[in-house]
Amino acid sequence: MIPIPNHLQALVHAPTERGGLLSFSLRCGCGCEAFNLLESETEYTSEQKRQKTSYFRALEEACRGASSVSFTIDQDGTGHTWVRKFPLGPKTEVFLPEEPKFAEAQLLKARCAACGSETVLFDASVHGWDGRIAKANAPVSACLPFHWRKMGQKDAPPAPVRVKIENDPTYEAFCENAGAGFSEEDYSEAFTWIQIQSRSATGKWTTRLDVETA
Repeated sequence: MIPIPNHLQALVHAPTERGGLLSFSLRCGCGCEAFNLLESETEYTSEQKRQKTSYFRALEEACRGASSVSFTIDQDGTGHTWVRKFPLGPKTEVFLPEEPKFAEAQLLKARCAACGSETVLFDASVHGWDGRIAKANAPVSACLPFHWRKMGQKDAPPAPVRVKIENDPTYEAFCENAGAGFSEEDYSEAFTWIQIQSRSATGKWTTRLDVETA
């Protein structure tokens, strides 16, 4: 079974796996299943915006037409980006400009409606492949001014939350992709995709976060 991310263990309720995806709802330790979701809202300078745009344009150009893209990291911390033009073809390394450490700065947390406890559900600097394995992203608080903003309408009531995760199917497969030296905890946190949704009073699920982390 795809592992539950270590930092979410205490909130996970009714996990299921289907089609290579792990899905679960959130339940606070106090028993409440309704939450407010809050995201970090950052302010980029003109120069930071220019650096972000330049990097992502280079990445898009390097990966255009590729059937798959993968990332590895050497023991000395050097990262590499690889592309396959065909599903069974050889991997070719592509060289990109250095990614700005603030490029993927992003935080999302859940606040329990009953007891008020807060849990960070996603921090791009430490969660997902880029945060945990490639270590490509700096913490939001380290490089950018930010404040917390409630997601959705300001007067919307707390709501149930569900999370979907995509990851390598086994620890062995993860090690084959990531290389040696990573633990099972690293595996649980190195998911390659995450989606977080909240449910409205009418029963409609709204996507609040949808991120490919590799």
